Amino acid sequence: TTFNHKIFQYKECLQCGLVFIDPVPNSDDYGRMYSESYHSEFYFKQTIPDYSNWLQLFEQYAPRKRILDYGCGDGHFLKLLQAEGYTCAGVEYDPELVARLRKDHPGITFYTVDEFWELGSGIQFDIIFMGDVLEHISAPADFIKQLMDKIGNGGLIAAQGPLENNGNLALRVRKVLSKLKSGINGKEVAGHVPYHIFFSNYKNQKAVFESAGLKSIYYHDFETSWPFPAQPGRSPVSAVQHFIARSSMFLSKTLPFKTGNRFLYIGEKK
Repeated sequence: TTFNHKIFQYKECLQCGLVFIDPVPNSDDYGRMYSESYHSEFYFKQTIPDYSNWLQLFEQYAPRKRILDYGCGDGHFLKLLQAEGYTCAGVEYDPELVARLRKDHPGITFYTVDEFWELGSGIQFDIIFMGDVLEHISAPADFIKQLMDKIGNGGLIAAQGPLENNGNLALRVRKVLSKLKSGINGKEVAGHVPYHIFFSNYKNQKAVFESAGLKSIYYHDFETSWPFPAQPGRSPVSAVQHFIARSSMFLSKTLPFKTGNRFLYIGEKK
């Protein structure tokens, strides 16, 4: 794909199947990716996700309640946790967004990325949560190790995100269509923003966490319709895409294989 006057190539590890982009985006690339407009488009204009499953998991695995949401977006998850009695903090990349969050959510501590890492290892949390963050990180296992300095022994790293290279029906259809499209136009260069640094499957995503030194205590995959429409549209293409998505979701629930395109994970610091 082309972005910021560069070509980013997608490569696949022949040992574990992890797909990653090369070169890794630099600070200028990240600055263009994650301006406040990014969060306005992907968070503030979106419906609020259902976080009830995480509340149940935290009550089951983490009776202590000091939590950090790294990549907290619009802050709604932290607002929900605050109402449940959690002591909350959040981290975001863009300083203008952090200023907005501080104004919108009094009683919750917010840091820019630079401010957070300047805190050192003296600040301790019981849980560090990352929602759709790791796929944006160039060295996720090393990043998790750094975060683990902020939690004591027995503390938890919790995460959710995509399994974009897991072998479900919808992915296979998209790959076939992509091959056909590149054959028609004679090129394999797209023009999307390379937000995601790597595309994982069920197995190598878990390996990322465990290579960081975490003890896996909960790991679950499931499938959503994304990137196909959740509801059938009026156009024939949209209707077909929705049918493919629903068929793929049905198969993910019935097959004995791990084929979902999303995951939930909790790991314990040893």
